[in-house]
This record gives sequence, C-alpha cells and structure tokens, in this order.
Amino acid sequence: MAALLSVGSIADAAPGAISSTLRISSVNNILSTFVPILSYYVLNNKTMTLDFEESGFGYKIEIDNIHLNTVDGWKVKDIEFLDDKNTVRVHYSGINVNSVIDGQITALWLIKLHMAQCNITNLDVQVDFAIDAEDALNWKIVSSSVLALDDVTITTTSSWFNYLLGLMHKTIVKMVRENLPKAEAEIKKIFTDFNTKYAERDDMTFMVNILKSNYNLLNLTTSTAPSLSEETGLLSLNFDGLFYNTNDKSTHITKPNTVQPPRYDHSHSEQFWLHESMINSLFLTMTEGKLPIDVSNKNITDMITLFNPELKKFYGDDAEFELYAEL
Repeated sequence: MAALLSVGSIADAAPGAISSTLRISSVNNILSTFVPILSYYVLNNKTMTLDFEESGFGYKIEIDNIHLNTVDGWKVKDIEFLDDKNTVRVHYSGINVNSVIDGQITALWLIKLHMAQCNITNLDVQVDFAIDAEDALNWKIVSSSVLALDDVTITTTSSWFNYLLGLMHKTIVKMVRENLPKAEAEIKKIFTDFNTKYAERDDMTFMVNILKSNYNLLNLTTSTAPSLSEETGLLSLNFDGLFYNTNDKSTHITKPNTVQPPRYDHSHSEQFWLHESMINSLFLTMTEGKLPIDVSNKNITDMITLFNPELKKFYGDDAEFELYAEL
C-alpha cells in the first residue's frame, strides 16, 4: 500500500506525475485568454461589502457596498523579466469597471448614493512576482503590485445630485487614487495567504475533487519547487499528480515517478506531461474494493450466449459461462 508523499523534507522532492514547462514569452497568450474568462466568473455580477469611509476638508464619503456589473477590457500590455533576471512583471491595462454602489457623500449637502452608477475607466494593474525556493521542495511567491486609473464617475437618478457630484469629481478621483495602495495590499495579501497555506500544508491541503467524488481526490501539491528563470525563459511546474482514495488512505502506487520529463525545443512552447503513475492511481483508487468481479449464474450465461451464439454452438447447450474482471 503506497501512502501520500510526506511534505516538508528535501528528500521528498521529485518530478511528480504531472509536469509542465511554459515559455514566459508565450504565457502572454495564455493570460490574454484565461484572465478575462476568470474575471467573468469571479468578478462579474458580484456584490462586495466595503464599509469604506474617507474624510477630507469639507466632505465625508461613505460607501457601504459595491455590486460589480462587469469588469472587462483586460489587455496584457507586457510580460517580461526584470533586471534581477528571475522576477517577472505582468502588466494589464484598459480594464473598465461598471458597478453600482450604496452609500452617501456629506458636504454642504447630503448626497445619497443609493444604487448609484460608478464607472472606473482604464484601470492599470502591474504585478511583479518571483519564486523564492528555500530548498528543492519548499518555496514561496514574492510579489509587489502597482495600480493606477484614468477616471472615476458616479451618477445617480437625481440631476441635482449629479450636478453636485460633477463639482466634486476631481476630489472623488483624487480620493480613489489615494486609496489604491489599500487595493495593492489586498493583492499582496492573496500571495501572502497562499505562502502561509503552503508553508503550513499537510497531506490534504492541495487535494482537489476534480471527479466530483466523495473519496477520490487529485493531489496537486508541488512535488518540487517551481523554477522561473530568464536564462531558460521557462516557468517549470511539477505536481504530485496522484489520485488518493480517502477511504483506503492510499494512492495504491508503490513506485512514484522519478524521471524528469524532457523539454523538446520546437514550435509547441507549452509542454504538459502526465506520467503513467497518474493514470494507474486513477484506476486503482476508483476500483479498489470493487475488483475483482466474479459473476457466474444463468443470467450471465444467457447474456453471453445471446450475443455470442457460436459459443453455445461450440460448447453445447449445457455450457456455463462466468464474467471475471480485475485490474
């Protein structure tokens, strides 16, 4: 019986059953395709509680919540290595946010912002990240981000309120820009939370239920630290990649993969490898306790001879057949 890979020691580092190498120059195309799709499912038509409050000379702005109608226009401006050779910068521009906010602005007048339309134009997102490998297995993501935007407009159903908002337009834009570092801190927190989760991981932390099964999970723990290098121009990832049966508490694989897949230098820049041990673990964990199957009765005999009458003709009317299957 094979158990899960233990986490935390250098000796555990291995190629794993899932490996991929991606050219950084080609990741641009991947991000251009998948980030807008991810944005559609994660951000569009979502409501977030803000409880935001900002005061200045003669005004106070309070935003209770924001409902994101659409977040679109994602364009990868560039993705490149920086001077330290191992840090990659991903730069998005042209992002437009169409949203509805609830809150109020207090100045000389009280401006109610119930279901007010809020549009953010040409949001610019720049994220720098690097992989800091502590050893052959343990690693973390080091990141920083910069946000910028062109314009913010708020409109209500009241023409009088819209006139007042127009007078405060520069103040509102200035206030939003001054609070962008808070959003940058939230982006950094995403990476920090992941680093903490990875550092404190156990055998079940990165188990993924891709089969919608109650007991058969795929282990996506990295089996060796990822590499990101300008010298090779590649992002290399290796995952454990074995299916794990939570009932048996085993992958049923006694010989995990120990061979690093080759990197072929041809036009197909993105290369993805599945080791046979992943396929074996899938079938073994799905069939454990269910195989072998051995059925021998009149119904099986009748079914087999119905579809294969030559067997009955060859062996005679008294012949009996059984169904046996094992893996």
